[in-house]
Amino acid sequence: MTATRSKTIRIAVLFGALLIGTPATQARADETVATPPSSASAPSAVRATRTFSEEETRLAPAKARRAAKARRATRARRAARSRQAAKPRRVCRGRGRARRCSVVGAPAPAPSGAPAAAPVPAPAPRPEAVPAGGGDAGAFAFLFPNGGNPGRWNPCAPVHYSINASRAPAGGVEDVQEAMRRVGQATGINFVYDGSTGEVPSNGGNGYSGAGTVIAWATHEETNMLTGNAAGVGGAAAVSSNGYIRITRGFVVIDANRTVPAGFSGGVTQGALLMHELGHMVGLDHSGDQAQIMYPTVTSRTPADWGAGDRNGLARVGAANGCLG
Repeated sequence: MTATRSKTIRIAVLFGALLIGTPATQARADETVATPPSSASAPSAVRATRTFSEEETRLAPAKARRAAKARRATRARRAARSRQAAKPRRVCRGRGRARRCSVVGAPAPAPSGAPAAAPVPAPAPRPEAVPAGGGDAGAFAFLFPNGGNPGRWNPCAPVHYSINASRAPAGGVEDVQEAMRRVGQATGINFVYDGSTGEVPSNGGNGYSGAGTVIAWATHEETNMLTGNAAGVGGAAAVSSNGYIRITRGFVVIDANRTVPAGFSGGVTQGALLMHELGHMVGLDHSGDQAQIMYPTVTSRTPADWGAGDRNGLARVGAANGCLG
């Protein structure tokens, strides 16, 4: 028996909300500020403020100059007192033979031959890290649950994959390879890159009919897998035998019309999108914990790497569970 399952991931409306306020919100705020007050007392309050401001401006040529001169004189006297207090001075106490004098304000002499202490630079501020490896360690699920034996690849054999990069953005191939490295590290599966391909996975077609995995960027016109607002889709085909489900083919399709930042810095990135879809490709389903890469929506809070639930799920579909025939 052969089974095929796939999952889509959608970029949330919050993607636009990564900016500080949407244009519509800003417009409403401007309108609120510009709208005249509706109460009878408010206009008089506004006029009173303006009258005070105009009077202050009118008195500036004489009164303001005198006030500014007095402030400058006060600051000069304070500065002179501070300089005087900082100078070394001789202070004596007592009378006759009991009289004792000392110098106050002089710097302590440095020990003979001791180098002057270098100033300690302030530590540079550390950038705020995107949390990863956290969340609920039990927040994972499988595409093929099958009781306690979830469907998975045979981790004792290499899994070959190809990339259709004809519509890939800048850095796309590098991001796929880095995402594959992370999946392999978490599962123990050896992924082997076979190079480029012209195939585009689609339901009912031959896009993923060959062995291994195809990752492609495509448009809605080129594949029937991208539906609605889906930014990407990933999944696997598997066979069932003797109570085990073994994945034999995998696929990932990314919407080529989406503009997503490259890399793995956390938030809405191409790296997070690829890791999520590859998670489906190795047998993981969506997680209900937003701290996991396998959460069904990529948002500004998406971590830069696998969460604790992701890692536990990937271990269950990897080499830790032994070989499959």
